[in-house]
This record gives sequence, C-alpha cells and structure tokens, in this order.
Amino acid sequence: MHKKENARKLFYAGLILMVAAFACYQLFNLLAQSIQTQTALQATEYDTVDARLLVVRDEKLVRAEGKDTLVPLIQNGERVGKDDPLALRFASAAQADIYLEIQALNKSLQRYGQFQASAVSHLDLQKLDREIDGIFLSLLDTVAAGNYEASGAIGDTLLDKLTVRQVAVSGNIKETEAQKKQKARLKELNKSGSKEAGEVKAEAAGYFVAGTDGYEDITAYGGLKSLSAAQIEALLEAKPAAGQTAYGKLICSYVWYLVTTVEGRAAASLQVGGKYKLLLDNYPEEYLEVTLDSLGAEENGRLPLVFACNLMNETLSGLRLERARLVLREYSGLKISRDAVRVLEEEKGVYVRRGNMLNFRRLDVVFETAEFVVAKADAENKSTTTHVQLYDEVVTKGRNLYERKVVR
Repeated sequence: MHKKENARKLFYAGLILMVAAFACYQLFNLLAQSIQTQTALQATEYDTVDARLLVVRDEKLVRAEGKDTLVPLIQNGERVGKDDPLALRFASAAQADIYLEIQALNKSLQRYGQFQASAVSHLDLQKLDREIDGIFLSLLDTVAAGNYEASGAIGDTLLDKLTVRQVAVSGNIKETEAQKKQKARLKELNKSGSKEAGEVKAEAAGYFVAGTDGYEDITAYGGLKSLSAAQIEALLEAKPAAGQTAYGKLICSYVWYLVTTVEGRAAASLQVGGKYKLLLDNYPEEYLEVTLDSLGAEENGRLPLVFACNLMNETLSGLRLERARLVLREYSGLKISRDAVRVLEEEKGVYVRRGNMLNFRRLDVVFETAEFVVAKADAENKSTTTHVQLYDEVVTKGRNLYERKVVR
C-alpha cells in the first residue's frame, strides 16, 4: 500500500516538474522572440565644446541728472539717431502714471476708430473666422506656457480681428459701456494735466539699452585681440562695477564681441574668419551665428577666442556673461541608440525588423556618443540591401538575435 502511495507521489511530482519545465521553456522562447525597436530617423548632431563667454560692446552710458521720474519711449535693442528722445522726464511718479494712463486709453479708443466699413466690407468672413480661431488658440497656448508678455500683443491682435469682423457685418461699431467709461476717464485725466519736465536724448547714434550691469567698462572694446587665455579667464571671474546711476547705455558700433576660452583640442577645427554656431543657454533661437575674429596662443590647455557678431535685438542687447556650447562640427545622418549597435564578423551594424523577420544591416558611423551614433543615410551608401535605411525598425532590445530570425 505504501509502495503504491509513494509511486503515485513520485508520478505527480514528476508530472509537475515536466509541466513547470515546459512552461519555462515556452516563457523563455517567448522572451527570446520579443524585441523592442526604434525608427531610424534623420537628425543633425553637433560635436561641441563648453564655453563661458563675456559679451563686450562699444557702450556709452546715458545719464539722467536729478530725481525726475523717467518714462521710456523706445524698446531695448532699438536703433536711435543722435539727439533722438530716449525717455520723457516727469517731476513726480504720479505725473508719469497719468501720462502712461492717457497713452493706454488713447491706444484703446483709437482701435475702434481706425476701421472703416468701406475698407472691410469685401472681406472673406469664413477666412477671417479661421484666423480668429487660430489667434485665440495661440493666445491660450501662450498663457498656458506662462509667456504673459507675448500674450498681451496676441490679445491686441485678436481684438483687432474681432473689431474688423464687427465692422464687416454691421458696418459700424456700437459704442460699449466700457468705451464710454474710457472716454470719461480720458477727459478727466486731460483736465488734470500731465506735463513732462523734459527729455533724455541720445548723445550719439546706436542701439539703446535701458539700465546698466556694471560690465560696460570692464575691458577696452578695441583691445580684445591681444587678450591671453589667462586674461580672459580673469575677466570671466571679475565682479561688476558698483554704484552706477546711469539711466541706460547706447551700443554705438554695429559689431560686438564675445570673448572666451575653450579646451585646446578645438584648435584643429577653428579658423580665423570662419563662421561658427554658438548654442547659448539664454538665447531663444536654436543658435547664434558668429565669426571667429581672433584665435590666440594656447596657454595651460586653454585657447583664447574672440568672436564677432553684427546682429542686434532686445534679447541680444541683454546678453553679458553667458554659458554656451561652441559647435566644432555638424553631423547629419540616421540617429540610432547605442543599445542597438552590434558587431557581426567585425562589421558594426544593427538588426532591423522587416515584417516578422530580422536582418543585419551595416552602419557607417560618422559620429558617436555614449548614448547614440549617427550613421550615413542609405542614399549616401548607394545601397538598399547592406546598410540601414531611413525609417527602418532598428532593434534596440532583444535576446539571441541572428540573421533571418523570426520574431513576434
């Protein structure tokens, strides 16, 4: 009896082991056939070196004597001529506030008087409605992104379009209660009076920038080419001058400079007079194009560089001490994760999925990092069978990969 019981137990134990082994085999087989892929897409990557830069301009301080309240008339980075007014002077902050409110009310009321029915009656209303919808969505996106400064201008544009539509439909603009209140307020302010005490004028032609940062006189504008790496490093660590009371400054020359030092390996990629890209941390565009004006002698592994630029706008006028990456070379091709790269018979390549089958495709790597490689696109290889192609499904994760393997 005991022998039969023991035999039964052994049988069931063996059966359980067989089922478990079969399940493990099926799981292993499933995992071995499961893969992860990425699509091979065209990309441009940069070989860069890090740089700290000091912006040097031909700057002249604009001083405003006395304790008057100043109201600016132009934006930062705007071009002005000699003796052009930069700001209005008021005896008190209250007088300045009255002036600003009058300007805002006039601008709001003028918007309703500038559209004439005869000028807009021929408009395509369907097209106008689509424009209004697009501007409204743009306004929502701008507010959601926290860019409230830009949202004001977009809101004005939306109001203009809605006004145009009202005139096109009805032929006139019905005065609202808000407009009546604005007119009454404007009449009240005009009675109270707001007279400026004078003007602040430009002593020279140039680009105006409100305010100062203490770096205006940190080094001579005309002596940058003679700076050594050590001298530039010292400028980058220098503290700004304190106690300046100037209202702003004028950038008097079209060309301004960025001085920096980079690691010595960059020398082979740089040539005086060449154009280069700076990827600035605090610049909204993808890059700033500059010209290499001076390349000094290497010192303690650092190379002194002076770049020149002749672009100017409000953002550029505010640059001073910046962090950036200097682009030494650009590489265009198929960007592929390094996890996908394998070596087969001394050939570097990847496995790509075609339907449910894997094929090995070669890579002509032109640039690589620890995270990815950039390979020549198939059109450059002039092959459709041996090298990876645009939009191939490249295997980034999988087990026991081989040519013509069937996968799920």
